[in-house]
Amino acid sequence: MRIRAILSIYRSVCIAIFSLVVMVGATYAQPRKPVVQPDVTVLAALPAVVVADSMRSDALRLIEPTATVKVFGRDIVTLRGNIAGVAPKQRASVAADRIVHALENMPTGVVSTKIVSDGESVFIDNTLVVFLANSDVDVSSGESLHFLTQRTSEQLQLLVVEYQEQRSLPDILLAIGLTILATVAFIILLRVLFMARGVVVKRVMHSVNQRVKVAHMRDLMSTSKMLPMVLARLVSISAYAASAVMSYIYATFVLNRFPITRPWGEGMSDAIIDVIGVIVSSIIAAVPNLAFVVVIIIVARFTQRFVAKVFDKIEDGTIQISMISVETITPTRRITAVLIWLFAIAVIYPFLPGAQSDAFKGVSVLFGLMISLGASGIVGQGMSGLILLYLRTVRTGELITVGEITGTVLKIGFFNTRIQTSFREEVTLANSVLMNSTIINHSRFQEGQVAHTTAVTIGYDTPWRQVHEMLHQAAVDCELVSTEPPPSIAQTSLRDFYVEYKMTVLLIDPLQRLEAITQLHGKIQDVFNRNGVQIMSPNYIADPASNKIVPPPAWNPGLKSSE
Repeated sequence: MRIRAILSIYRSVCIAIFSLVVMVGATYAQPRKPVVQPDVTVLAALPAVVVADSMRSDALRLIEPTATVKVFGRDIVTLRGNIAGVAPKQRASVAADRIVHALENMPTGVVSTKIVSDGESVFIDNTLVVFLANSDVDVSSGESLHFLTQRTSEQLQLLVVEYQEQRSLPDILLAIGLTILATVAFIILLRVLFMARGVVVKRVMHSVNQRVKVAHMRDLMSTSKMLPMVLARLVSISAYAASAVMSYIYATFVLNRFPITRPWGEGMSDAIIDVIGVIVSSIIAAVPNLAFVVVIIIVARFTQRFVAKVFDKIEDGTIQISMISVETITPTRRITAVLIWLFAIAVIYPFLPGAQSDAFKGVSVLFGLMISLGASGIVGQGMSGLILLYLRTVRTGELITVGEITGTVLKIGFFNTRIQTSFREEVTLANSVLMNSTIINHSRFQEGQVAHTTAVTIGYDTPWRQVHEMLHQAAVDCELVSTEPPPSIAQTSLRDFYVEYKMTVLLIDPLQRLEAITQLHGKIQDVFNRNGVQIMSPNYIADPASNKIVPPPAWNPGLKSSE
């Protein structure tokens, strides 16, 4: 539906342009009434006056405005001087009327020139139409009076040909026929263009959807259709741009077919040629600077590759640098690459085409202001990430507690840190939150292992030595707990009714923390059950029948084995 609407609009525009051209041509094809000519023969008949007045004209050149003789939309010549007290504007008006009068009454349409005192006259079939003096010459462009006269003669000859063509029925019919053919071809090309656009969009969407089925892309694009939409938009924009170019070419072609609109068509052609010329000349002028830019990019690229290889050697242990650890190799590599490219951009910037223009400078200032105002939070997050990485507050694989979150550090990025809890939940924390929070690190007691502390409360009627042996035995029986170093057992509190015992052990695998704690607690219960010791915290509301003490002979009762 959208394509049909666009095509109908283009058809309407084409028909309107065609109708306008035909009406204008028909209007100008009608014979004009003779123009009443003012008495301006003094311009050619009084050379003495011209001599005297041309001197005054040079003095008033900067005061009097110039005037262009324009007939049927075509510029013939620009007048700049006063002749016999007549200003350029009045001279241009008189010359235009005389040219129209000469065209309407010309027998052959021959343009000729004649040199007179202090000037040159231009004729159409022996009819004086314009007089040019030295004061009409544009001195700043370096042209001469003879050159100005020749150019004026050429423009008048072209005007004569167009006027004759405008009155020729075969030429008008030929122009109308070419316009109809161009309109049909234009509509067909538009239809083909937008049909091709639809086909290309479908193929692009299908290709992208096939690629999205790849695992990592599927995760990235599962909730969004952004990439296919962007590609479809790019194809549509390209199609509309191509249709605009085709429309411009079509309008230029049609306008050039009719004499009355040919100056407009030539203006459109000259405009696009001028734009292309400016672009080509700018590209040619920028070639040395672009060559320097390419050299800088190549040097920066090779420097980055060399630095990357050095970091690879540091990572595999070939090169030893005490200041760089395994954890900081990746961020250091990235920071070094960013610094290399930032330096390259700083060197390249003055040599970019248009870098010294006010527009480029304004965009640069605006971009810098946006970065300054909008990226402060990002910069803070990045600095927090660098502090965490280089101060080694936490490292990947360590078990930490931040607030109420306890888990293993999966990755420390520039902006956030990912933590996996014992329940297989992944928590993402901003680095600024980590920097402003108290971090408990459970992995610094022994490299690669995680410390865990378990507490039990036992009554005073159980020998503390027996409790120590039972806790130690439970730790030894647990397969997910390291026996080296041996578990640490301490009595941390003597309460009113019971003693609090805490045992600290090292877990072999931090990622199996939940399984290890579950297994350890099970082993503790098994050992205490075999030895008849209740894991309870007794509380009394009255004095017991006997004292809750352990006599010395019972201080070392020994343990019952699991067999």
